Amino acid sequence: MNHRLEAIEQISSICNTVSLKAKGAEICKVLFNQYIFDEFCQYPDLPPDAVEALHDSEKLRAVKLYRHQTGLPLIECKRAVENYMMLTYGYDRFPK
Repeated sequence: MNHRLEAIEQISSICNTVSLKAKGAEICKVLFNQYIFDEFCQYPDLPPDAVEALHDSEKLRAVKLYRHQTGLPLIECKRAVENYMMLTYGYDRFPK
């Protein structure tokens, strides 16, 4: 619940300080991050081999390993790995 209050405060701050054109994009980022936080609570921790794949910057391998071990649909596995990455690294994609 605290994270939702933080999201509301961030949106309020954006509305007061950012130009009208940029408000929509900034608000979407805040809402997306809140969605990621809420969604992550639905998934169990990643198995150790999937976490190891992420440490090696192999997101696709981590998704495949998670799918193999859980039997969840591919999109759910991708979401779980990306949620883990958001909470662990602060981003859901590795820099190129």
